[in-house]
Amino acid sequence: MTRPSTVRNRRSTNKSSSTTKVSNDRSNTEPGQLSQESSLFSSYVQSPLFYILFVLILAVLIGYIHFQYVYILFENDKHFSHLSTLERELSFRTEMGLYYSYFKQLIESKTFLNGFQSIVHDNRTEAPSIINVLERFNLYPEVILSLIYRYLDSRGSLHQTCYRTERGQTMPPVLSCEGHKEPTYFYVTCVFILNGLLLSTLFVFATYLSQSIYGGLLTTAAYFYNHGEATRVMWTPPLRESFSFPFHVIQLFALTYVLQKPLTFRQLKVESSNNNLKNDASILSQQKIEKIQLILLLSITSILYLLPWQFAQFTMATQLLSVGLLYILNLISLEKLLFLNCIQTLSLLLTTLFMFGNRMLLTSLFSQVIITFYLVYAIDHLTSSYLSITNRFKLIFKHTLIVVISFLFTKLVIMKFLSVDDDQHIWDIFRSKFDKNFRTFHTQL
Repeated sequence: MTRPSTVRNRRSTNKSSSTTKVSNDRSNTEPGQLSQESSLFSSYVQSPLFYILFVLILAVLIGYIHFQYVYILFENDKHFSHLSTLERELSFRTEMGLYYSYFKQLIESKTFLNGFQSIVHDNRTEAPSIINVLERFNLYPEVILSLIYRYLDSRGSLHQTCYRTERGQTMPPVLSCEGHKEPTYFYVTCVFILNGLLLSTLFVFATYLSQSIYGGLLTTAAYFYNHGEATRVMWTPPLRESFSFPFHVIQLFALTYVLQKPLTFRQLKVESSNNNLKNDASILSQQKIEKIQLILLLSITSILYLLPWQFAQFTMATQLLSVGLLYILNLISLEKLLFLNCIQTLSLLLTTLFMFGNRMLLTSLFSQVIITFYLVYAIDHLTSSYLSITNRFKLIFKHTLIVVISFLFTKLVIMKFLSVDDDQHIWDIFRSKFDKNFRTFHTQL
């Protein structure tokens, strides 16, 4: 009787031991699998691709928030959605209405080319004179927006919903249409989208400079905190700066990238062996490709900034002077200064070409600064051959003297022989900040 019970006990013991063994095997394998999965996840999170993707997602989110923010401010100020089409157009006061009228003229013409011809040979703005308003008023934003509008409308991608809006006993009801088929809606929406891109770019730019997402978030918070001083796009969408300033941030980003990029401007010494010849040739070709990419990046962003706004040339001039200050302090080489100056020359010439030879742009402060730095390069290159200065303070003094003399010479020559005073009111305003007794028509305004 006792024997079977012993066998039964053994079986139960073996079963329990096998169960214990399986559970021990599971306990040994599961933590290993979890640690392997967690290490894979952490390596994926810490990868540069994930970081870039996360920054871009944050940038898109910040841009969308800014787009909605300025749109709501604009709606609260104008009650835009409850106005009739005529009232919306009348809300674009002063020169804003002038800019919008050309957009309306372009989308209402039979074809885009007919509308383009009508603004290139305009006989209404300064009747009976025929002028090129594209050259006079920086109307490329309206040209591009009208082209996009006509294309989307031809594809049936634009829609609108119309309402009969009751506005009380004292005012008659109006037909109010909402949707991007309504030209005023399409126009202001494009402006606000572009300024959403501004803050997205500013966030990425600050993240790039600080090497931290917190730097980008801090810059974004500072922009929102000083929003009233940073922009007026929510009150005056059609103004030229509303189209131009987002590209200014992109252009600054491109300039910073070019300044931080180490570039070689001297030719490599060619060795006699075939292997060294091949290596030198490949290095030289890589350097040429890299320089071409930098030239395209900076020149295109500069053109996009210069085209919409007539006053962009003043900020470009101060920007180039700031680059010249880096040269004065011996923080960048003379060759790099010349490289950047050549890119800005290309940008200025192409912008002038697109603007049908705009005289104010050709004789602007920006062009004077460009000519100045060509003189700086020539004088410095000439004096360095027989005047060697190693002391840092003497070198800074020499660079400062060369820049000041070159700029004054360029300014006097242009004013004397070309009789140019298009930017005289800017200098008058600048002078009035220091001399309270100095007054002109423009300073009084």
